[in-house]
Amino acid sequence: MNVSKEDARISLSAAQSVMDQTHKAISSAYANPLLILWGILWITAFTATHFYVHYAYYIFMTMAVVGGLSTTVIIRVFRSKAPVKEKSSYVSISSSGFSYSHLLQVSSVTR
Repeated sequence: MNVSKEDARISLSAAQSVMDQTHKAISSAYANPLLILWGILWITAFTATHFYVHYAYYIFMTMAVVGGLSTTVIIRVFRSKAPVKEKSSYVSISSSGFSYSHLLQVSSVTR
């Protein structure tokens, strides 16, 4: 069976297109619940700091910890149900939630 170079190129580009679409679909599966989670946490934290300014540090630290742990749980649940196993580790993905605690550390809270 002889296949021309043009037919092979078209077939390979179609296969690459399907691979790209599948990768985007799997990658975006995490986005919706995570965006909803962090949106709710940010709205809650900013609303709470509006009424309790003196506790802003503790409110945002709590938000960062709850968000980090929730992100880890969501990613674990989605990874267990995923039709395709990914190479990346959930620890590296969810570590971004815990990095907020380092960004929010302040030596003193202004009152």
